[in-house]
Amino acid sequence: VLPGTGGAGGPTVFMEQLPPSIGDPLSSEDSTRWATALGGPALDQGWPPRVGSTGLRDLLVAVSSPEALRTMQPDMQAVADLSRELELVGVHAFCFGGGSAASPILVRNFAPLYGIDEESATGTSNCALACALRHSGRLGMDECHFAQGA
Repeated sequence: VLPGTGGAGGPTVFMEQLPPSIGDPLSSEDSTRWATALGGPALDQGWPPRVGSTGLRDLLVAVSSPEALRTMQPDMQAVADLSRELELVGVHAFCFGGGSAASPILVRNFAPLYGIDEESATGTSNCALACALRHSGRLGMDECHFAQGA
């Protein structure tokens, strides 16, 4: 952590991780199964869910709005079962913001297979998400900001 080097004089955190691995988008059938497990939020149809990893495998799921993300109430057993099926740590749900300090990408992370209903901070998942967004052409900047939690 480098004090005073981040936005508004806050800290900046640097992490070293494995090279990113980004999977193909899930089928619409599998996307629907995940949406149901996550409590039925409207998914962002322009960015189908896909597995991403920089060391820990997560399903990256874009939802349609901040409100859909905030009010999401996952069925933790269903998320755990699907995570086991795809050999995932969990699911990293997000909605698009600009990615800037003023308009961060909003995220929530669920890993009930490992006893974590909702994770409070996930650097590896955010890194995998930034790589996946960059890989898909949805992130055109070298710096990205995330805000995590409901």
